[in-house]
Amino acid sequence: MLSVMMSAVQGIFNAALCRYACFKQVPAAFDANLNLVKSIWTAKS
Repeated sequence: MLSVMMSAVQGIFNAALCRYACFKQVPAAFDANLNLVKSIWTAKS
């Protein structure tokens, strides 16, 4: 059961990353102030 739940959460997060990569929009379900999606998609130094 845990594996199914984690897979679903990973799919949702990956979809959010794809949406940000394509359209530079953070989905409404994610708080834009947390910068969770934006920090994943920025270049690392």
